[in-house]
Amino acid sequence: MPIWPFRSLDRPSARGDCGKGLCIPDPNAPGRLKVKFFGLFEADYLIFGLDADTYSWALVGNDSRGYLWFLSRTPAVDEALLERMKAMAAAQGYDLSGLYRVPQKERKQ
Repeated sequence: MPIWPFRSLDRPSARGDCGKGLCIPDPNAPGRLKVKFFGLFEADYLIFGLDADTYSWALVGNDSRGYLWFLSRTPAVDEALLERMKAMAAAQGYDLSGLYRVPQKERKQ
């Protein structure tokens, strides 16, 4: 079973550091994974939507339906795709009333 180290780029510190963790897929349940952060805590995630052709976007949540992320490789997502992602999340039982869009900036390579 592969274990993938990663760097979280969502909240870099003032020094430019990023969070680090491990992503451990569940070999018995495709789309399920455990993420360990800093060796201190862990969380279970479920990938329930994915652009399987280009991996350009994914929908990630958890079993309690208390957390939901729309992930994209690009800062901007077209409105039709966003509406499709919302419909997929609603069909899985997620409450979208508290959903908000995080402003994104282009990252320099």
